Amino acid sequence: MIIEKNEKITKDEAKEITVLMSNARQLMKNPMKKPSDVFAFCLKAFIFGIVGLAICGLLIILGGPDVYDIFCCLVMLAMLVIVLVYYRTMRKFYLDLINRENTHVTITLDEEGVGYDDHGSKKIKLFWNHISYFRAFQHVACFFPKDLSGIMITIDKAEFTKVKEFLQENNIDIQIID
Repeated sequence: MIIEKNEKITKDEAKEITVLMSNARQLMKNPMKKPSDVFAFCLKAFIFGIVGLAICGLLIILGGPDVYDIFCCLVMLAMLVIVLVYYRTMRKFYLDLINRENTHVTITLDEEGVGYDDHGSKKIKLFWNHISYFRAFQHVACFFPKDLSGIMITIDKAEFTKVKEFLQENNIDIQIID
């Protein structure tokens, strides 16, 4: 079975793929878990860090510089830096998906596994014995590897039924989650 895609990825698909990538470890442990939005998490953590930093700053100003207050400020500052680096990394991944020059992608399903070819820099094969499950989400469907050494391969949600039928017709033993 061959699936061709020649159009750019939508913003909704790119956001969902970014969320899936950031939640990969949890989704591999618990396939039924609802992925949490990485961008909302970063916003909440940033607000928490700013409020915490402001409170620590007020404690230093009102009570004089105390070692514990200074330590608290440094911890909050470090948390803010980590959150900003994480946000920028996820944002860059998201923007790279949206701004990808090469829009021609071929997904090949055969007796060996799932192949991904972007007719440029990436040509990947994920064998069936390395796939844990195939799951549909709101905008995309995804093949999840059994461990983090594998790679996730996503397809359009519109192709989910065809792929599901292919897997069932060819007796490919992976879990399918609608």
